[in-house]
Amino acid sequence: MKRRAFTNKNLLFTSFLYFTAFFWLSGTAYATLATTTTTFATGPFTSLSLVLDANQTCYNTPNFTTTLTVTVKKQPSNLLEEDANVTATVTVPSASSASTSISFTDQNNGTYTKSYLFDVNGTYKFNVHAVQDANSSVTGDVNAYIYVGDFNMDINFTNNNVSYTAGDSGSIQNHVNNSDGNHFAGLTATTTLYYPGGSTFVSGQSMTDQTNGDYVYAFTVPSTTGTYAATSTFTCGSNTDSNSGGAFTVSASSSGSTGSTGGGAGGGGGGGGGGGGAGLNVDVNDIMVSPLEVGVPATIQVVLYNKGFFDHDVWLVTSIQQEGKEVFNSEDRVYNLPLAKKTTFTVPKTWIPETAGPFLVSVEALSPSKQSTLDNLVETLDITGVYNYTLNVECATPTVAQGSLGTFHVTVTNTGTYGSALNLEYSILGSTGNTIKLGTVPVQVLPSQQTLLTFDEIIPEGEPPGLHTFKATLKFNGTSNEGQCTFTVKEPFDYYSELVENLQEQLDELKEETMEKGEQGYVTTFIEQQLEELNEKLADARKRVQSQKFEGLQKDLSEIQKDSSALKALLAGVTERAFLRTQTLANILLALLLLLLLLSVYYGASRPERESHAEGVRTHIDAFLGLRPPLTGTELDLEKKKERKHAEKNKKKVRESLLNFLGIKNGNGFKEKGKGA
Repeated sequence: MKRRAFTNKNLLFTSFLYFTAFFWLSGTAYATLATTTTTFATGPFTSLSLVLDANQTCYNTPNFTTTLTVTVKKQPSNLLEEDANVTATVTVPSASSASTSISFTDQNNGTYTKSYLFDVNGTYKFNVHAVQDANSSVTGDVNAYIYVGDFNMDINFTNNNVSYTAGDSGSIQNHVNNSDGNHFAGLTATTTLYYPGGSTFVSGQSMTDQTNGDYVYAFTVPSTTGTYAATSTFTCGSNTDSNSGGAFTVSASSSGSTGSTGGGAGGGGGGGGGGGGAGLNVDVNDIMVSPLEVGVPATIQVVLYNKGFFDHDVWLVTSIQQEGKEVFNSEDRVYNLPLAKKTTFTVPKTWIPETAGPFLVSVEALSPSKQSTLDNLVETLDITGVYNYTLNVECATPTVAQGSLGTFHVTVTNTGTYGSALNLEYSILGSTGNTIKLGTVPVQVLPSQQTLLTFDEIIPEGEPPGLHTFKATLKFNGTSNEGQCTFTVKEPFDYYSELVENLQEQLDELKEETMEKGEQGYVTTFIEQQLEELNEKLADARKRVQSQKFEGLQKDLSEIQKDSSALKALLAGVTERAFLRTQTLANILLALLLLLLLLSVYYGASRPERESHAEGVRTHIDAFLGLRPPLTGTELDLEKKKERKHAEKNKKKVRESLLNFLGIKNGNGFKEKGKGA
């Protein structure tokens, strides 16, 4: 479909149409400039918008009464509605989930009030309904939640492990449900982000409440590359909970690239709208995906509501992500979205889930020109599957000194069909079973994949020596897998003494091998010099151990170990290179013998005979030096020609020297000592 440019003439003509239609609908009456009086008609109105205010969303304890206030406005004018009937159905948090009906009192100013008693702990849901007195077809609805007492918060990162490029616009997105499974809106939300090294990037930054349980914090992605961590904290009354499992990755920006923000479309949804031009106002009310089965095509349906001024087209961008990776995308145009009606649009493309697990589905509604976002909605889907993970735990440093670093590897493999974000708990236990270290890290592994986690932990200086245990536990779907390995903790003097002696044995063995090579005629001078330096460094390390100066010793000994391994590899390659040098030497000796033979023949002959042999001598010297005929234009590329010319030039200098030594001209003929040509 061709897109036409929106010229200045289009803009003026469209503005004229809007201006004319506006005054035609409003019934504006004009007087002369001397008596300016403007009267606007009040209609037509198609719906009511409602806002419920309970003073606050969260209360610490029950048995209190507060005033609920509903503000009602007529749409699309957004004027207060002073004549309406406002009621609400209240779902009370009791064992039977009983519902009661209440009525609000008209305050004759567009607000309606009700005094309400909150007498038990839990979540109160208010389904508020308003009907205009003058026209019963003009209605409005709103759902609101009030939270009382103790409750749990289910906090999720909806765009976790997203990848950014430095300089992008990034965001931390959380969705919060309460213990009743309802969206948790109205919370005080903050987030703290950490650089890959653990230092703080931003601390306690407020997140924007999207009113549907979604909370968003937007930021500009910094230039430091690596994996960042995020902790989001939510407070409702005296209840506070947090999730420290957030993460995102930053890669360096490249020249000419705009980067990518990655992730989903963000929070929001329902009640958004606005923008995109005069009269464009669309809500994305709901997203429905069915059936939710692995390998079965699923149909995606989007419920839209046009609350603008007229029917118009809208673009829908639908995206589905699993663990930050997009697995489905579709961009579709909805034609002539009817005014003031809910419309269910079916996305033409079907989605076939390849694995089970949680998914994020986002729908973004764009203006007909795609220049403005009218609304967006993000929801979580869950496809059931088989949970099954295996753990492999390895103590990479089997012996660790008190006060030094121990390294441990944990490999998590997903052998099931369900993949989701999990927490891995790890601990280090002392020789008596005491806990030295305890921690939790997030881990995400999709089906048929695995990930390696590395833990570098310092063993306390005062920790008693002996056998210690590193343990890792992965909990999922009501069960858990556990793995462990053991390592030995030693006192620094014993640990470093043993390490120094082991390194000394390695250097001694390497020295013996080097001497054997040298006796066989191989050139090992460089290796012998390096070994001497390493032995000096090791002797210095031994003195530091004896004086118990352990600071920096681990690093220095590691360098000695590294250099020793490099020399051993170098020594192994001496055999091949020495063989090549021996063969080259044999060729040179053979050529010299041949040259001596030629000289004996040459100088033993008469002058005429020497003239006849001169060309033969030159030919043999050329062959000995590897001189070749002149280059042709197609023989080699320019670079190779250049290299060959340089080599030929050097060989010709040697040739000239040999011929001069023999008294032979470069051309035909010869010269004798003390005589001319």
